[in-house]
Amino acid sequence: MTEPEPTTVLPPLSIVIPVYNRADRLPRTLQSVWEQDFRPLQLILVDNASTDRSLEVCQQFAATHDNRDGFRVKVLHQPKRGAACARNRGLEHCDTPYVYFFDSDDAMSPHFVSAVVPAMEAGNLDVLAVKTNMHVGGHTRVRDFRYSASPVDQVLMGNLATVSAVYRTGFVAALRWDEDLLTWDDWEFGLRVLLARPRLQWHREEAFHHIDVHTDSITGKDFSSTYAWIRKALAAARRDIEQACPAGTAERIALDKALYLRHTILEGWLLREQAVTSARECHAEATACYTPSFWLRTTASLLRTYVRLGGRGAWRIALALC
Repeated sequence: MTEPEPTTVLPPLSIVIPVYNRADRLPRTLQSVWEQDFRPLQLILVDNASTDRSLEVCQQFAATHDNRDGFRVKVLHQPKRGAACARNRGLEHCDTPYVYFFDSDDAMSPHFVSAVVPAMEAGNLDVLAVKTNMHVGGHTRVRDFRYSASPVDQVLMGNLATVSAVYRTGFVAALRWDEDLLTWDDWEFGLRVLLARPRLQWHREEAFHHIDVHTDSITGKDFSSTYAWIRKALAAARRDIEQACPAGTAERIALDKALYLRHTILEGWLLREQAVTSARECHAEATACYTPSFWLRTTASLLRTYVRLGGRGAWRIALALC
């Protein structure tokens, strides 16, 4: 009697990683994904027109690890620049129930997938938000967060960063990343996610990963050098809010106020970097989309000065004002 062929178990989760000129950092990232203690698992690597050996590193990793021990690897190419474009490209090739977007210069906690997949399945969730560890200047700390699904919190502090959420594929495929944004794209994407009212829970037990903060990251080394891109993200957030929330509602007023204060904090940073012209533009755009009361205008001025002088945790003050 002939033995039946074993049934292939499809992975429940795809990890999508955009790659641009990360040949030196990429091996550590890929190894951390391979060392996940959960199988089966799918990894989708999207080379974003790298000019170094990044594509070769991805292809070599796939040649060694694809279809080994329940691990699948896809290597894609996206010629249009931008992490958002690469993530959308990976999302189009995602054939699993859940998807997680990771970065090519970080290291994943080995039990991450085994922690989040059961939680997604048990809760029938659209989004599982997670805490992450930031590694800055030789020190590791938990990235600032709140156990919240509030769009206001997202505007002021970016609760849902790229690596801060696992998504149900069908939910996130209907949203997609804004390919016109080259920075703050995860901030804007997180806002649209929360405005869509997902079934969301927070994984509260622990913080995950080793997230490196360095000058070569996509956000740049300062705000003034990427301000032109940040402006586009702020304008996109204004569009998102207007489309999702009718004018005059309590939520719309709170979001308008939050976006005004987000501009204020950015203006303070620009002044701190002595980018006076950009700071003036930022201030003008803030008041063009929201007319603050005298009290808010006065407190915002104090907040701007606080940031300009090096004050930390300005988002906490802004949340109190909202």
